[in-house]
Parts: sequence; C-alpha cells; structure tokens
Amino acid sequence: MFAVTTMPAPVSAQDGQRIVAVGDVHGDFDGLVDILSATGLVDGDLAWAGGTSVLVQTGDLLDGKSGVRDVLDLMMRLQSEARAAGGDVIVLLGDHEVLSILGELRDVSPETLATFAVENQEEYLQAAFEEFVRAYLRMEAGYQQANRSQKESVRDKWVQDQATGRVEYLRAMGPNGEYGKWLRTMPVNATVDGVLFMHANVAPQLAAFSMEDINQRLASEVATLDASRAHLLSQGFVTSFPDVRETIRAIEFDARGLDWFEQPREMLNRPPPLPENFADEDRFGRSEPILRINGWFMLAQRGPIWSESYATAPDGLIDAQMPGLLEASGARLVVAAHVPTEDSRIRVRGGGSLILIDTGMAQGGQASALVIHGDSVEAVYADGSSESLGTN
Repeated sequence: MFAVTTMPAPVSAQDGQRIVAVGDVHGDFDGLVDILSATGLVDGDLAWAGGTSVLVQTGDLLDGKSGVRDVLDLMMRLQSEARAAGGDVIVLLGDHEVLSILGELRDVSPETLATFAVENQEEYLQAAFEEFVRAYLRMEAGYQQANRSQKESVRDKWVQDQATGRVEYLRAMGPNGEYGKWLRTMPVNATVDGVLFMHANVAPQLAAFSMEDINQRLASEVATLDASRAHLLSQGFVTSFPDVRETIRAIEFDARGLDWFEQPREMLNRPPPLPENFADEDRFGRSEPILRINGWFMLAQRGPIWSESYATAPDGLIDAQMPGLLEASGARLVVAAHVPTEDSRIRVRGGGSLILIDTGMAQGGQASALVIHGDSVEAVYADGSSESLGTN
C-alpha cells in the first residue's frame, strides 16, 4: 500500500482549447523560447500569451546545456501566469528531474552548477564543511585526533574538491529548495482532453497500475526518500545537501548490525513496498525500503521514467501494445518523449495512436512542439515550418 501523498488530478481541456506539447529541453533556454514563441505561447517579453491554451512539457528540463536555471525560472513563472489567464502549464517528471531529486549529479555540467553559486563562495563552503564534519568526519576517529593544521588541510581539500555551485544546487533541488519544492509537485503522466502524456512509457508489466497509481507511487517514493533524509539529518548522519552516495552511506550506518534481504530483481508488477507512516518505523523499516531503491519506479530501467521501448521497439510490438494502453487509460492518443528521434522530427507510431516528440533540441536536433486543437494534430518547428500528422 502506498504512502499517502497529494498529486495533481488529471486535466480536462475545455472545448476548443489548444494543447501544445514540448519534449525534452535539457537546459536549452534559447530553444525553449524559440518554440514557445513559434506556437504563440509567449510574447516578446516572455510573458504568457497563450490565453486558455494548455502547455504540456513532458520532462527533462534539466541537464545538458547550461540554461537550466533560466529554463526552470521561465516554466515556473509561465505556470502561474497561464493559470491566471485560464490556461495551464503542466510539467512532467523525467529521468533527469528524478536524478536531481535523488542527488545524483552525474549529468549536471560544471557550467550549470556555476549558475547556482552564491557570491561569497569561500565563506559559504567553509560553513558547508562544518556540516560535513558534523555529519561524517565525527565518525572518523583519525580526524578527531588530528591536530589543528591537519584539520585545516582536510578542510581546504574538501573546499577545493567542491565544484562551484554544487552545494547550492543540491540544496536548491532538495525538498525545501526553490526548485526542489516545485519538482515534487510534478506528476509522471497527465491526461488532457483524452490525450495521455508521459515522459517515457508504460510497460505491459504495469497493466495492473492505473495512471493515477503510477503518479501516486512516484510521489510516495519521493516522499519516502525525503522522510529518510530528514531522519538522517535529525540524527546528524547527513548534511542538508546530501547526494545519493552520502544518503546510502548514512542509511547503512544508521542500520548497522541489521541483516538485509537479497537485492531484488526489477519487478515492475511488484515494486518494493513503502512505509505508510515513516515516523512509526523501526530501524529496519526506515532503512530497508531505501536500500531496495533499485526496484522503485523512479529507477527501474523498464519503468515509466526510464524505458526507451516506445522509441526502440519494433513496429509490430508497438502496434500490439497500444490498444491495451488506450483501453486501460481511457485515452485516445499517447504522447511521449525521452529518446530523440533519429531525424529530429516528431514521429508517429502505433498506427497513429502514439506520437514521439523529443526532437533533440539540446542535442543537435531542433526545437519542436506538438499542437492539438480539436481534431487537428500538427507538428510545429522553431523555424516556422509545420506538418499535419495523421492519427487515429
């Protein structure tokens, strides 16, 4: 049974309301602005000009180019402005949002991290190092026995090893951070006027899960992770800016002496259970779910955040899968992204029931959008060209 959390409800477009879907952005601020302008969603001042239109961004705003912070600021502001105008901006969780929530920064460039840096880096990092000492080095007897000069050497090396903006980025993406709070409001999928939007795909093994179940499961996983980190922080085992490795190390320290189950294989139809009330759990109940995190939806390679099968599976397999998904979800059309199309153009699969919209705007492709207006389905590109798409 899932932990109780709040997720956005599916959205219904009003009659005649235009839907614009944009795929992976990956920090390409200029590309995003170009396609929002080409579809009439923003004016010359980048204010919302879409009226009652619904913009759906299917995840992966983060990583890639260095405009991540500008992209986030723009999307957050447009969401507020659109809702005030009777429209909406819906942003879905992609794998890169999940990585930043986890504190896994492998794909975050130094240039992006630098945009999060505060002005007084030396003072800021020295204060962060004091947290690091309290959370980690207090467990190292050698550090406690070191003389003042040796401790200063450890501090200087730690400060030197921190990429500029790394600590600030981790805090900003945390549950209390400016962007982390917003990321945690994002669903994994959303249905707008009978069109199901997602980042990656829904595998047949998830047939027993509704779209709401999948959204709820991801929200519960994030809530469990955040609760675990809050507990570890209260015990002095982590800093206020833990990355994923620091988190796992602290959980193992907190759970020292316990016996663990064998690492589970990925079983989408039976993901590891999550605690209903984290605060009531004992040491095993707190630690065991996190140490089985590879089986969670947020990391499962065939799961709704990571799977590439809609882009890579043979046509026959996609054609066979889509009717079942449409029937189970009540959707008339499925829109996904995650994998750039080979020709950097929006692609139709599944006999017209599936549209792939990641055209690699930050990866040498081009910025594009899918525009749905009543029965009209059109691919629009930042260079002003467009193409009518045949769908079911």
